[in-house]
Formats: sequence, C-alpha cells, structure tokens
Amino acid sequence: MNNSAGPARVEQADDTGSASLHDRQELMVSLFGTLGNAMFLVGSVCFLSAATKHAGVWLFIVGSCLLLFHSVPEIVAKARRLSTHAVKIHHGATRRSTHSPSSSV
Repeated sequence: MNNSAGPARVEQADDTGSASLHDRQELMVSLFGTLGNAMFLVGSVCFLSAATKHAGVWLFIVGSCLLLFHSVPEIVAKARRLSTHAVKIHHGATRRSTHSPSSSV
C-alpha cells in the first residue's frame, strides 16, 4: 500500500481494487449529466399534454440544475490548466527576454 501523502495518493486505487476518489467524482459528474439529459427528454414529452405540463416545467428546472453541476467541475479544471499554462508562458517569456542577445538590439 502506498503511504505517501499528497495528491498522488488520491489518484491511486487501494489494495482492494476499489475506485479512487477522482474516479468516484468523475462518475458523479457523469451521472449528473445523464440524469439532467434524461429529465429534459421526459420533460419534453410532458409538454405534449396539458395535464403533465406542470411536471414538465419542474423536470426542465431540475434537469438544468443537474447539467449546471455537470459542467462546473470541467470549467474549473480547464481554468486551472489555462492559469498554470499562462504562468509557465509568462515565466518562460521573462527568462528569454532577459537572456536573449536580440533583446539588447
């Protein structure tokens, strides 16, 4: 068993073969997206009858919330990657400009 501390430990499955925390989080995000889409589909069918139109409205509202929860983790991850990438580019450009012979021209 890996006894090291830090993020690497979260990514690994334990000795019993159970899913890591990251895998479980990805599953929950996928379930939110799938349930949100299913609620939109059922809500659309509910709009075909006046008797079920009210249920269709609520299915659309709850489905919209689930799809929002589905997209937030992906947006946060992309923002972190872009932020890290921008910092690396900024530091790389600073080093090149101070050490480049063409910068003194």
